[in-house]
Parts: sequence; structure tokens; C-alpha cells
Amino acid sequence: MHPPINKAAPSHHAGEDDMALSQQWLERVGPALFPPQCALAVQRYDSPDILLPPPNDAALNRAIEKRQREFSAGRAAAATALSRLDVSDAVIAVGENRNPRWPDGIVGSITHTAGLAVAVVARQEKILGLGLDLEPTEAVKEALWESLFNPTEIKWLSEKNREQQARWATLIFCAKESFYKLQYPLTGQWVGFHEADVTVSLETGEFLLTCLQPLVIEKLSRTRFAGRFASGPIFTLTAMHLEPAGKS
Repeated sequence: MHPPINKAAPSHHAGEDDMALSQQWLERVGPALFPPQCALAVQRYDSPDILLPPPNDAALNRAIEKRQREFSAGRAAAATALSRLDVSDAVIAVGENRNPRWPDGIVGSITHTAGLAVAVVARQEKILGLGLDLEPTEAVKEALWESLFNPTEIKWLSEKNREQQARWATLIFCAKESFYKLQYPLTGQWVGFHEADVTVSLETGEFLLTCLQPLVIEKLSRTRFAGRFASGPIFTLTAMHLEPAGKS
């Protein structure tokens, strides 16, 4: 992933009812953002099923409990998603850049924030790559725009109702994060926030991302990548997938 961005905290502390409703919302809308060949699962950090500390990871064993819980929730969501593909007892290793290393023949993506983790997986012969990102819906405030967005994106945001600007800024940020997770396992390349241009269709719930990073374009043999989104009262979720050549 990109280095952490100091996004704003959720506008209110999510209570038990909010968390339960958000989990239900994600379990309903999340699968609809991906093709049927994919499996998605949601996991709360506070679930009694979460095991602490994460095994076989010295860095995480030294981490604070919140970090352990978000990591473990992500892995628990991934295990549940894999079980829906009839893949059990799989080990999801940790890559050099803290990225998940999936079992042979599997692709996937994990996101976690504000008490919830979401994972999506698919078999590699069906789906070449996956990316998703979850953020509190109004996380990205105007002070971050110049570091995250290009002039065209900033102009689009500036034309929106001021009360909705943080929502749509968060959406663009999520789209770029989803693309980074989609492309990195395939290219091993860094993509900066200004190396991805996002155009959003609020009417269709879709977005188009144009990649400006030359090595990524060369390795993936394309510049444009489509995605879908859902923006709820508490969370925004973005989703991208890449099908094998000849199937897209």
C-alpha cells in the first residue's frame, strides 16, 4: 500500500449498532461490486474469533493491540473468503512490503479501517488481479487534496456541494488505493497518487482510472482500468478486478 495518509477520523465514533449495520451493508453491497467468480468476506476487529498476537510475525508481535487486531481481522476475513472458494487451511504469508502473499493459484486483496476488515479472493485462472479499499466516508478533507489529487480531480471536487466534498474526495482516494492493490502483485511497481487519474460517474456507481506510470502501463499493456464503488453513511468501498487477456 501507499504510505499512511493522515486522514480525518470518522465524524462520529461508531457504536455497536453502527458496526453491525456497517458489516451487514458491506456483506450486501461488497459482493455486487465484483464478478461472481470472486468471494468476499467481512470481519470485525472485536470478534472473539480474532487471535492475538498474530503468529509467526515478529514485527506484529511487537505491535500495539489495535494493529494486531486489524491484521488478524484481515487474515480472518481472507480465510473466510477462501473457504467460499473451497480453499481451507491456507497460509497467507506476509510479503516484504507487508502485502499478503496468497496461496498458489489464488489472487486477492485485503482492506481494513475503523474496526472492519474486508477481503476478496478469486482463482487466478478466472481473475488476474483484485483490488479493494474501505475508508470512513468523510475521511479525506480539503487539506489533503493537493497531495492526493491532480488539478482535474480537484476541479471536479470543487464543483460539488461543499457538504459532499469530503465524501467524493474519499471516493477518489479509495479508487487509487484499490488500483495500487490491484496492480502491485502483477508489476511490483510503485504508483504515486498523481500517477493515477480518476473519473467518477455518480449515476452508475462506476469509476475509470487512467494510469500514468510508464512501467505499469508496459507490464499490464493498458492505461485504463474500470472500477465500481458503494458510498454509504459510514463507509466507502471501492472495487477493481482485472480479467486474463481475452476475457476483459
